[in-house]
Amino acid sequence: MYGNCTVYAVYFPTTCGGLFEAAKQIAGFVNQLPAGREIVLNGHSKCGCCFITAAHYILRTCTIVSVSAPLRGTPTADLQNFPQKLSWLIRRLYLWIFSDHSVDRDIIPGSEFLRKLQALLPEVSEKHNLHLVISRCGISPNPLDWVLWILDKLMEIGGDGIVPYAAQFPEGTPVPESGEEPTKIDGICYHYVRKSHATSLSGSLKCLLWLKRYLRKQT
Repeated sequence: MYGNCTVYAVYFPTTCGGLFEAAKQIAGFVNQLPAGREIVLNGHSKCGCCFITAAHYILRTCTIVSVSAPLRGTPTADLQNFPQKLSWLIRRLYLWIFSDHSVDRDIIPGSEFLRKLQALLPEVSEKHNLHLVISRCGISPNPLDWVLWILDKLMEIGGDGIVPYAAQFPEGTPVPESGEEPTKIDGICYHYVRKSHATSLSGSLKCLLWLKRYLRKQT
């Protein structure tokens, strides 16, 4: 799949000042890459939010594939308030899994970062090729999907075990009751996977393969 491609992996160190700061750094890096190559940014969860924001500062047209991104935020990122709603056992598990860094606080519903992200989305979707991969827990042989399916029910998230289903759509976009087939709304392409948050990135492979065939036709 990655023949004739250069792949860069990015991560957020604990010292990262937040997703907005990271987005500007990523945009600066992309803008320095040689011209003439197609740029595809494939981000999962908060990284998807970061890549969409970075696209605002990227000078060339690129493709963004954002997987399980909490565009409207997720209550599970609120380490101060969300655990209080959980039973003792689930709260202990939650505190063991989740972190409380700047990039995590940026995806708490109503955060300043998310307000800026929502404001940038129309421009980004017009300038770039934006694909949102929406994930929701489903039947799967993968044990991680089963664990997240159980947590999704116990924590009443209503999504992929970490991010609510509706929170993966931009503000103001109608949320389909059961998305299955790829659709395009307001310049944004939507793809749907029945995967938990833990496995949705691998589930987006179908979308990336589709993009590979599409990009090959353009050259």
